[in-house]
Amino acid sequence: MTSKDIEEDRVDLTCVSSGGYPSGAIHWFDRLGTNWTHSTETTATQEEDKSFKLKSTFLSADPSHAPYRCVVFNSEWKAEGEETILGE
Repeated sequence: MTSKDIEEDRVDLTCVSSGGYPSGAIHWFDRLGTNWTHSTETTATQEEDKSFKLKSTFLSADPSHAPYRCVVFNSEWKAEGEETILGE
């Protein structure tokens, strides 16, 4: 019989939003409400119709802090939508 150390892998999470104008923002929160946005890479691309596509990737998220929520804010900082990732 052999024994192995089991470690939880870290994962990259991606959230995409499109169709907003002017450009908004995506923020990431863990199960306790901690804002992890400083640990993300976010890009905003202007589409042909002048709206924006936002793509935010949370690099090396720790599954023990799940579930995570990505929340999309419009240019007036009002939440437009959210998605729960890695969780119940």
